[in-house]
Amino acid sequence: MIKPLLFILVYTSYQMLGNCSNTPVREKRSLLDMVVTLWCYREKLKISLLAINQYGCYCGAGGSGTPVDDADRCCLLHDCCYRYARVDLQCHSKIKWQLYRFSCHQSKTKCKSSSLCGRMACECDKQFAECLTKAKGVKKYFLYNKKDLCMGPHETCPQMPPNMTSAWPWTQNPTNLTEVTGLNETDKIKSRKKRWKKRSKTVKWRDPKGTPLWI
Repeated sequence: MIKPLLFILVYTSYQMLGNCSNTPVREKRSLLDMVVTLWCYREKLKISLLAINQYGCYCGAGGSGTPVDDADRCCLLHDCCYRYARVDLQCHSKIKWQLYRFSCHQSKTKCKSSSLCGRMACECDKQFAECLTKAKGVKKYFLYNKKDLCMGPHETCPQMPPNMTSAWPWTQNPTNLTEVTGLNETDKIKSRKKRWKKRSKTVKWRDPKGTPLWI
């Protein structure tokens, strides 16, 4: 029973990673990392791993309209987190294939990568899994008809995903920014620190109980 479940989880993760850019994702390393991260939280998830793919408007392939519930919002936020790392942190396509280091203990992942993009890839996947431990799925949204029911533009992403709080220390160490090109290391740190201060004032997305979805 475990092997079929893992196969479906791999397929689901492939679909979700494919949402994070305009081109299909074919890199296997980050995909497998994401699979293991979700598997680590399997005993705490409020929604079946089998049901995540094609759930609501944002889980699985595609994404538009308004998230149908908190579980669907978790998928939207995961897409937003990857976009944030890809664009704002200049990880570019690296965020999709970045191999990252992590451990799984007592159904919880601990990110250990020392590079910015590796850390962000892990944090995005980890907090996606943690988000799903708080959001319960609803049967009517399984295998949702996105084409007909998810109308309208893509939901706006929050200006700063909460996981930046955890990743910020990695951006202060120039030795960990070598994978990012463009500005020199000092300018990168100053620029990111300025963006961080500005975004830290924004309101974080919260669940109905008032607690941040990804904390």
